[in-house]
Amino acid sequence: MRVEFTERTKNVLAGRAGYQCSHPQCSIITIGPGEKEDETSSIGEASHIYSAAKNGPRGQGGLTEEQLKSPENGIWLCKVHARLVDTNNGAGFTASQLISWKKYHEEFIKHHQGRIVNKLHWISKLSIVDSPLFQDSISIDFAKITIIESDSNGAGKTAICEWLSSVSAINRLERWVNCKKLNIEIYLHTPEPHLIEVSVNSGRISYKVDYLDITSSPFPFTCYFFDFNYSKKKYNKTSNFFAEFINISPVLLGSLFDYVCRNKKGILKSIRFATQEELEQDDDSEDEKERDIHDIYCMIQGNDFYLPFERLSGSEKTRVLLDVIIASLNERSKYTPTLLFIEMNETFLSKESFKPYIERLNSIETSFQTIVTTHSNILNECSVGFPRYELIKGINTSTLRKI
Repeated sequence: MRVEFTERTKNVLAGRAGYQCSHPQCSIITIGPGEKEDETSSIGEASHIYSAAKNGPRGQGGLTEEQLKSPENGIWLCKVHARLVDTNNGAGFTASQLISWKKYHEEFIKHHQGRIVNKLHWISKLSIVDSPLFQDSISIDFAKITIIESDSNGAGKTAICEWLSSVSAINRLERWVNCKKLNIEIYLHTPEPHLIEVSVNSGRISYKVDYLDITSSPFPFTCYFFDFNYSKKKYNKTSNFFAEFINISPVLLGSLFDYVCRNKKGILKSIRFATQEELEQDDDSEDEKERDIHDIYCMIQGNDFYLPFERLSGSEKTRVLLDVIIASLNERSKYTPTLLFIEMNETFLSKESFKPYIERLNSIETSFQTIVTTHSNILNECSVGFPRYELIKGINTSTLRKI
């Protein structure tokens, strides 16, 4: 038995979408004049995100009947895209992807109503037309969280992240400057749709925006790579490490820590600078190399005492850093479009401890996109509902498979 939307819910979905298709590359107006002066013509449909039927596209996600027929479970699409997202039992169109489309499109409508000052920037697609890594052209559609997997090093996971970040960070193309040919297309919404074309040809990098030549990308994205290259460097103070890792002025760390403590998300119960007494205790250490290092203290959920960050386990350090980074990017993304790249294999986290962060990054509290790269099948249980792509490395080039 199908759980259908009421007429009121259909009208709510259509109205919140401005009677436009919510597909990021469509936005066609779905209502207009009919054949008679007193008639209208509609080509829009209220589509279910989680299925109206038990064995339908994308399943029912454990939702109750009331939840399945609520506006939260609907998206307004034109008839073409309404059919497309349900073709082959919804394969290739996850619930997370449709939720991302809906959120972006409603922000687009709010912007055009003059209700929001800060523009929402959203990358919907990356097309790799020519590259040294892929024999054929490939395309990746992005949602709020997108997962890229491979069992092989050198298959292209890092390269895709670097090419995508060229939307604003030209330095990420440095190792590709001398490749014979690289042509990529990035589909960006600001919320107006734009096409960014980036080409690398024997030492020359060129940009086009909406088919016009420009000297560099004009879009002010923050692209943050969560990796562990920092561990190769030496720091005389933990606070110096935090400031560089987060890319923030050391004098602003205190305010950021206060923000993290107020939100109390993740593993952190509290984080603060060391007291003078704690610093003096470290100065009394027999190991001269430890002096002045332990100036940031953390209290982990479930504990009632502080420990220096440096004395936490590898997993605890990673989770503390994720808590602080997510808080920092949440603040930045209110004013600057933001992309977070996470290399799962370098985080010291199991899939069980990473799952709460996946849920958090996909929640309404975050307003930035995340791309997670990992080994194949590591996040199977955590990634249900998210777009997933697998890179399969061949002898000379790789291929892409949508999971």
